[in-house]
Amino acid sequence: MAVFFSLANGLGRIVWGLISDRLGARLSLVVMAATQGLVVLAFPYMAGTPALLYAGSALIGFNFGGNFALFPMITAGIFGARSIGRLYGWVFLAYGVGGIAGPIMGGRLGDMGDFPLAFTICGVGCLAAAGLISRVR
Repeated sequence: MAVFFSLANGLGRIVWGLISDRLGARLSLVVMAATQGLVVLAFPYMAGTPALLYAGSALIGFNFGGNFALFPMITAGIFGARSIGRLYGWVFLAYGVGGIAGPIMGGRLGDMGDFPLAFTICGVGCLAAAGLISRVR
C-alpha cells in the first residue's frame, strides 16, 4: 500500500501541475482539497476491501503530492511572485505543523478506539479548506 501511495504522490505532483495549467491554481486546489476530503471520509469504509484500500491510498497520495505543485503557485498568485520567497516559508511551516499534529491526533484517537474519527476530522477539514480556498480572491 505504501508503494501505491508513494508512486501516486510523485505522479500527483506532475499531474496537478498540468491540471492547474488548464484550470488555474485556485480551482485546481479547490478540486484537489474537495476530492481529498471525500476520499478521506470514505477511507475507513474502503479499508475493509483490499482493492479499495489500495485505490484509496493511491488517491490520497495523488492528492497529497499535488500540494507540492499547487501551494507555491497559489501563494505566488495571491501575494505576487515578488513575495513568494518571504511568504512560502510560512505556508510550508503550516504544512509541517499539520504533518506533526495530524498523526499525533490520529494516534491518540486510535489509542482511544476511535481511529475512524481521525479520518472524519481530516476529511471535514479538507472540505472546509476547499470552501475557504474557493472564496479567496
